Amino acid sequence: MQTLGKYQLIAEIARGGMGIVYLAVASGPGGFSKLFVVKELKPELVEEATFLDMFLEEARLAARLSHPNIVTTYEVGLDGRRPFIVMDYLDGESLGRILRKKSPKFTTAMHLRLLCHALEGLDYAHHLEEFDGTTASVIHRDMSPQNVFVTYDGQVKIVDFGIAKAADTSLETQAGVLKGKPGYMSPEQLSGDVDARADVFSVGVMIWEAVTGRRMWPSKGQVEILTALIKGEIPKLGDVKPDAPEMLKAICDKATARQPDDRYASARELQNALEAYLDSVNERMTVRQIAQVVASLFEEQRKSVRAMLDTCIAQAKSGATTTKLPSMAPPSLETSTPKPIDSTLQSMMAASRTSVPIATASSRSSELAPMSGTPVSQTTAGAAILEPHAPLPSAPRETTRRRRSMLVLLSLATIAGIAIALVVRAGNKGEVARTAAAVTAPPPSAMPVEPAPSPPKPAAPAAAPADTASAVVSAAATPAAASTAATAAAPPRAR
Repeated sequence: MQTLGKYQLIAEIARGGMGIVYLAVASGPGGFSKLFVVKELKPELVEEATFLDMFLEEARLAARLSHPNIVTTYEVGLDGRRPFIVMDYLDGESLGRILRKKSPKFTTAMHLRLLCHALEGLDYAHHLEEFDGTTASVIHRDMSPQNVFVTYDGQVKIVDFGIAKAADTSLETQAGVLKGKPGYMSPEQLSGDVDARADVFSVGVMIWEAVTGRRMWPSKGQVEILTALIKGEIPKLGDVKPDAPEMLKAICDKATARQPDDRYASARELQNALEAYLDSVNERMTVRQIAQVVASLFEEQRKSVRAMLDTCIAQAKSGATTTKLPSMAPPSLETSTPKPIDSTLQSMMAASRTSVPIATASSRSSELAPMSGTPVSQTTAGAAILEPHAPLPSAPRETTRRRRSMLVLLSLATIAGIAIALVVRAGNKGEVARTAAAVTAPPPSAMPVEPAPSPPKPAAPAAAPADTASAVVSAAATPAAASTAATAAAPPRAR
């Protein structure tokens, strides 16, 4: 039996670059038992101060949030040297998983209604007040369909505040890693200077996709998406779907405006605008009704998950000792091991003539895609970081110069070899001897200083190739001479 604190671990739900997520049960007197989701920092990262600080910062922020539309965090604990977070157990599906079904039963109006509830949870986080009355202003920074969860009993929950940022956070953004999913990221998130309107932009993208039925950036790589964001080339809803309702066009255009000042000032304002549209078209479906549709779409998966749960719980109650926990991760689980941003991306940003610097996270973390068809609350295991997939720009200018110098030296060596071969073929032993003497000559610092010799007499035409070979090889005999020869032979630099 494996435990973390008072929680008995019964299955592994997900594993990412930074954390491990378990399904766990807490037992008590009178046959009491309750399921939870427990996330712990990977044991090998506990000694890394940066990762530990990030994990505890996530726990600190999550524990302060208490709202019907945000997953509940019950406890932050420490078992020996194993820090962990205990969260609510949610039986349902992520919005991303629902959309992948592409079922006509799940209508655009249902989609928009779920986003209204998500916006309500966001507005609460954005205006979170401490006990002393000060505003903490927790910004999610990773709003996407994967982080909106719908339970089968009719609840909408925002999950994964793993890369959230509060006004009083102790962790600063540094150079090297970009936080967030580029497909839903606001332009200002590249600089790290974000407020509540960054989350408004992300939900605006989700509304755009709900109306069009497609991704906003369907054929672009992540680097291309960031370039478009910096340039302000954000697709307009009216251009992609001209027959969309005018109210929705206006809502999307304002929510996804490049400048934060041009957007809705708060998540509440966007929620009000979206609800006004739904009222205008007489769409008043409740979340419970939507949950019934979702449950019907995942009926087979629910049975499978239920059977897995029953098996895991039975094994746990039997007290059977296991060296490895059973896995509840479905085959379709998507994981990634993010990498720091390549330096060439910064060169590309500069080339696009933007003054927006690249913002970065304090360490290399990871993103773990939310579970599909598995009851879970927060399944991400850390920060989402840009992992370029598109072709990167050409090498920096300094690298090009080095390559050019190497090519020049190689060319000189090739010319010298050809010249020597010609000399040998011509049988000019004297010239070959002079060439060999030049190659084996000691460095200039070790040779006695002698008066400069008188200029040599012009060579006969037949010996010209040999003289040329001798001069080239002699020049390559010492580093200083080689540098001079390379400089003389290098092509003029374009101005």
